[in-house]
Amino acid sequence: MMKDSSWVVFVLGMQLNRQHWVYRGDDIKNMLDKVRNGSICTGNGDEKFKNIEVGATSNAMKKDGIIRHTECEYLMESKKDRCSKCQLHRSTLRKQYNRLLQKEANVEARTDVASKSQLFSLSKAELELKCKKLLAELNSKSSSTTVSPVILDSQVSHDIKTTAMENLPPEGTLNRLFIEEQLKAFETDKRGMRWHPMIIRWAMTIRHRSKSAYEILRETGFMRMPSERTLNDYFHHRQYDSGIDFEGLMDFSKDHQGKDFSLMFDEMKIKDGIMYSRSTGEMTGYVDMGELNIGEEAKGDGVATHALVFMIRGIQQASHFPAATFFTKACTASQLYFMIQEVISYLEMIKLKVRVVISDGASTNRQVAKLFCSNQSIEENMYRAINNFSDTPRFLYFVSDVPHLVKTSRNNVENSHGHLKTRNLVVSTIIINLKE
Repeated sequence: MMKDSSWVVFVLGMQLNRQHWVYRGDDIKNMLDKVRNGSICTGNGDEKFKNIEVGATSNAMKKDGIIRHTECEYLMESKKDRCSKCQLHRSTLRKQYNRLLQKEANVEARTDVASKSQLFSLSKAELELKCKKLLAELNSKSSSTTVSPVILDSQVSHDIKTTAMENLPPEGTLNRLFIEEQLKAFETDKRGMRWHPMIIRWAMTIRHRSKSAYEILRETGFMRMPSERTLNDYFHHRQYDSGIDFEGLMDFSKDHQGKDFSLMFDEMKIKDGIMYSRSTGEMTGYVDMGELNIGEEAKGDGVATHALVFMIRGIQQASHFPAATFFTKACTASQLYFMIQEVISYLEMIKLKVRVVISDGASTNRQVAKLFCSNQSIEENMYRAINNFSDTPRFLYFVSDVPHLVKTSRNNVENSHGHLKTRNLVVSTIIINLKE
C-alpha cells in the first residue's frame, strides 16, 4: 500500500505499472479478485533456450534462465501459459536457437580431426578444441595399440627351439647368427648377455630408423634385443673432447695429403646443463675451447649454450671430416679469429691445404673476415687474405655459404615493403606483388 492509499501489485519481484492494476481503497476487493483469478506469465524458460545470450540492445531480458519480453505483462487475466508479447518473442528465440545449432555444427566440423580447415582460420577457442580432440585420438590409438608380451608355455617353447636347431640356415649367414643369438639370449640372463657385433649393428640400424618400433620389439618379448643402455654405449663409443681432433685428422690425412679443402664452421644451440660422464668421470657442460681458452670465456667459466663445429670438405673430391668442436656461450669475433687460425695451422701442418673458409652471414663471421683482411686491400668486394701457414704463397678466401645467401634474399624480399611482411618487392617506387 502506497502513501496515497493506493495499491501496487508485484509479481516475481517486478512491479506492475499498468494503470488497471492500481486501485483505490474502495476497489481492493476487485483488485484481489483479479489477482486471484489471473495467471503468471511463464516466459520462455525452455531448456533449448538456456544458451541463448540476450544483448543489451534486444527487446528481451533474461533472469534465472528465463527469457521474457521487455514488455512482459507478468500477470494475465486469462489462463494462458505466457502473455502475448512473450509468445510472439518465441519465434525470434527459435531462429536464434537454430543459428546457434548451425554455429556449433560448423565449429564441430571445423575442429574435427579429419578437417582440412586451415589452422590460421580457426579462433583461439576452436584451436584449443581441436588440440583436445587430437590429443584424445592419440591417447585412444596409443591405448589400443598397446602390445602385451608374448607368453609361451614350456612345451611350445621346447618345440620351437627343436625346430630351429633342426632347420638352421647355412653357416656364416646372418639368419643363422640371428637364430643362434636368440637361442642364447633366451637361456642367458639379460644382464649377462654378450651380443655379437653384427647383431648390435643390426639393432642400432632399427633403432635409428624408429626408436618406438625398436621399443615395441623389445617389450613384446617376441624376440630378444640389446637394451637401450647397451646401444648407447656403442653410440657414444668415441669420446669427442673440446678442441681439435688431432688423432682423427692424422688418420684422415694419410689418404688426403696435398689435396685442397674448404673449412666450414657454424654454431648451433645446445641444451645447457651440467652432466656427469661415466666414461671419463668428469663433469661436462661448461664452456670449453680446448687449448684456446682465451679471453673472458675460459674452461669452466659458465655453462655452454652453443657448440661451434669446424668441418673440412674436399674441393676436388667428396670427402669431409669434423676437424674441431668448441663449446661456447657467447663467442666473440676475436676468439673466433684465433680458433680459425689454430685449426688452419694444424691442417696445413699435416699437408691438408685450406683454400676457402665458409660460414653464414652472421655479423660475428663478417667481422672475422675483416680481421683477416685488415692489413690487405679488399678489391671488388673480395675478402681474401694470405695464408701465413702454407708452405707456398697462396690466398685464403672467405665466402658466405649459398643456402644462407638464398635464405637471406628470401627474407629481404618478404620484408622489403617497410618491414611489414607484405610479400611485396619494392623497386624504386614500383611495388611488385609476389603473390601474382
